[in-house]
Amino acid sequence: MSDKTTGIQKNMVHNPNGHPLVKTASQIMTKIYTLISAFLFVFIGFVKGEYFSAFGGLMAKVLYGEMISDLRGKINGTVHARNRGGAYMRTKVTPVNPNSPAQSAVRNRLTGRAQAWRGLTQLQRDAWNSAVSNFQKTNIFGQLRTPSGINLYNRLNINLVNIGIAVITEPPLPESIESITSLSVVADDSANSVIVTFGPAITPVSKIIIEATEPLSAGVSFAKSQFRQIGVITSADVSPFDASALYAGKFGSTPVAGSKIFVRVTVVAVASGLTGIPLQTSTITVA
Repeated sequence: MSDKTTGIQKNMVHNPNGHPLVKTASQIMTKIYTLISAFLFVFIGFVKGEYFSAFGGLMAKVLYGEMISDLRGKINGTVHARNRGGAYMRTKVTPVNPNSPAQSAVRNRLTGRAQAWRGLTQLQRDAWNSAVSNFQKTNIFGQLRTPSGINLYNRLNINLVNIGIAVITEPPLPESIESITSLSVVADDSANSVIVTFGPAITPVSKIIIEATEPLSAGVSFAKSQFRQIGVITSADVSPFDASALYAGKFGSTPVAGSKIFVRVTVVAVASGLTGIPLQTSTITVA
């Protein structure tokens, strides 16, 4: 008997009927993860007595108990997350990869920043690594986390590139960021317009990244990954701001009547790349 045949037989087990079943480590781990996910789903629900079915592709809201207070991330095919409505579970969906020009541009920017980091002097990299304690952020669990030097460098410089400002090679000091406290949008199909009203006005030390979603169903109440940058608002731009050309340039046309769009604005400091808290709104396009 050949070594190849022997190797296959070593990875086979026999069921009670004598038929061989091939079991790989990957298949076994998949079964284990599936069982763990199902157990957590049922257990968490019964601890507090409240859960909705997440099977069949539905999304489940979860009320955690004393033993498990929170859960994030993916277990096999189930994603555990939280939104404004609380904790939930959903089936993981693998996104398509159209490799669009916009995607390629983002990837090229990330590659460029990684190469730029390697192009810094050791003293400059040391300075970024030493500065990270000034830029700690709270993660989704409310825990304080410190970025790495390269992550801080990339994050700030990508923000600067997105507003058309040259990259920085030295880490900045923390600074106060101007904030937008009011935001609304009106989309009009007959006028082919998207008008964004915001306040207060920003000064020349800041620029605003304006993002939007393509037209969505009027029943959509939450947007996250659908946002795409459509342009930049400067201190020279006044509110109300006509974003019609920017929107049409990104998505091909202004939204049609009855569709819903979301708009998000983020203030970026031009000297550092630091950002304020994003503010978003939505509207249903009028006829």
